[in-house]
Amino acid sequence: WLYYESSDKTFYVYKDSTRMNHAGVAVSRLQVTSSDTSFGRVSGGGYHEIGTMVKLTATTNLGYRFTEWRSSTRGVLGTSENLDVQVDGGETITGVFAKMSSRDIISSIFD
Repeated sequence: WLYYESSDKTFYVYKDSTRMNHAGVAVSRLQVTSSDTSFGRVSGGGYHEIGTMVKLTATTNLGYRFTEWRSSTRGVLGTSENLDVQVDGGETITGVFAKMSSRDIISSIFD
C-alpha cells in the first residue's frame, strides 16, 4: 500500500516504512534547523533522493555569527555558511549561531 503525503509530495510505503517520489526513487528527509531563529536562518532541508548532494545555507542576523553545522548522526560537518552534504538517510542538521562579542564586532570593522 502507498499513501500520498500531499504536504511533503512523497509516497509513504507501508510495507517497509520508506518514502519515494513520483518517479519511484527512494527519498529521505533532511531536516535542517537553526539553533536559534532570532540569531539566523538556514535553508536546504526537505525530502531529497538518497545519494544526492544538497547545498545547505546559513544566513546570520545582524550582531550574530555562524559557528558550525552539526548533524544528529555524524557530528560536526563544517564551519562555513555554505555546506554541500550527501543525503544518506533521515537526519537532522542544525546550523549553530552565536552572539558576536565586542571583540568580534570591532575586528570585523577593521578587517
